[in-house]
Parts: sequence; C-alpha cells; structure tokens
Amino acid sequence: MMRVLPIVRTRILGLFALASVVLTSAHATEWPTLSDFERKSIAEQIFQNECAGNRDSLVFWSDREEFPSLGIGHFIWFPSDVDMPFVESFPTLIEYLVDQNIAVPAILRSKHAPWRSREAFYAQKSEGALDAIEAFLWQSRVAQYGYIEKQARANLAEFSDDHSRNVISRMLTDPGGVYVLVDYLNFKGTGLNPKERYQEQGWGLYQVLEGMAKDTDNPIRDFRDSAQRVLKRRTELAPSHRNEESWLPGWYQRLNTYIEFSESNDKALPTK
Repeated sequence: MMRVLPIVRTRILGLFALASVVLTSAHATEWPTLSDFERKSIAEQIFQNECAGNRDSLVFWSDREEFPSLGIGHFIWFPSDVDMPFVESFPTLIEYLVDQNIAVPAILRSKHAPWRSREAFYAQKSEGALDAIEAFLWQSRVAQYGYIEKQARANLAEFSDDHSRNVISRMLTDPGGVYVLVDYLNFKGTGLNPKERYQEQGWGLYQVLEGMAKDTDNPIRDFRDSAQRVLKRRTELAPSHRNEESWLPGWYQRLNTYIEFSESNDKALPTK
C-alpha cells in the first residue's frame, strides 16, 4: 500500500518558509531553494510512489508494457523496435546525470534499451547481470530527483493559457503544491504532447487543470478529483489489451497522497 512518508510531509511544508513560488508574466517559475535534506526527502517519496519503497523495483518491466521502467521515477526506455504514444524519459535522465558529472554505466548510455523483450530482461536480472544498474540507480536517487525537478520547472513554463497559470498559482499557495505538481508531471506528463493521446484525449497535467475550477478554494483536493476523472477516462479509452483499469486503484492511492500532504497538521519549519 502506498504511504506518505512523515519526514517528507514535514519538509514539504517547510519549503514555503524558504522561498515563494511565482508564475511570472514570461511564464517562468521561480522555484524554492531546497536543502539537500529536502531534496532527498521528496526523492524518497517519489521512490515510494513509483517503487513502493522497494530497491528491487528500481529495475522493472511491467507484464503489460512493451518497455522497462527504471529509477525512482520509473523512467521509461524503449527498445529499438518499440514506438508508443508516451514521452520516453530515461534517455534524457541519463543526459542530465552525465551533465552533472555523474559516472553512468556504459550500458545505460545507449539510445535504446538493450533488452529486446521482458523475458530477456528478467533472465538477466535473475542471473545478477542487472545488479550494477540497480546499485547505480539506488545511489543516484537524489540526483534523479534533480532531473525530475528540472523537468517540472521547464514543463510549467510551457503553460501559457490564463486558466492553467491561474490554477497553478492558486495551487502553489498550498504547501503541498510543489509535491503535487512535481509528482504528477513525472507520473503522467504535461498533457501537451499530441502523441500522448487515446482517441484524441490526453491524461497529463493540462487535462487535470482543465477540469478544475479557476476560483477553487481547495486546489489540492480539486486537483485530486480532476485527476481521478482524467485517469478513469484514460482507462476507458485505452486499447483493451492493455487492461489499464487494473491500474486505477494504485493510481488513486497515489493521488490520495496529495490530500494527505495538504491536510497535514504539521507546521512549517523555522527558517533558522
């Protein structure tokens, strides 16, 4: 069962004692300055969301997907013969880590995932051939969060319509807003990529914001409710062989962590 880590919730609340988050007229986002501890805490929560806190799940291939998912954000990596309507994130993660002067195993620098099938992937995993990859992904958890945060900041700058900018601004007045936006962008993307559609309907942040009232008094709860509707619609429009309905309970659990953050009684941390 997915759970909210208390230490993460407390530190998220402390972010707003450090800096404000503002959408400027140029659509850029001024991001809070996070301490190393806070960055590690958020990374651990995303790891909990994606991997249920299991190190073994850092190297994973779902039996209902055509590609592996690696790292704390389950970044997807396509084999050379796979073309899916999803934004591939693992190669850009590796580019980021290399830019941070982090030594990346050579096998992870390939353009395409080197395993041609899930069976081949797990055969190597059972033999211990992927242990070094798992160890690298475990040791680089905080750096992976750096990539997630960088992507989120860039993604938010893409939202130029008044409704999205207004709702995002209102969300970010709540201490849980940073966590919600960072997590959902990593989880389901911006919703702006026309490739990420089932029957012309997307499921990313844009679609969630579109389903929210501009003048909402409870943006985090409204975000959760809108995201539930968007993801339910996705499962209804998805190709039947993918059986995406079976993922809904886990997706809803993840969305409920947003409410737990926003309704926490924890106080903001002092700045000194």
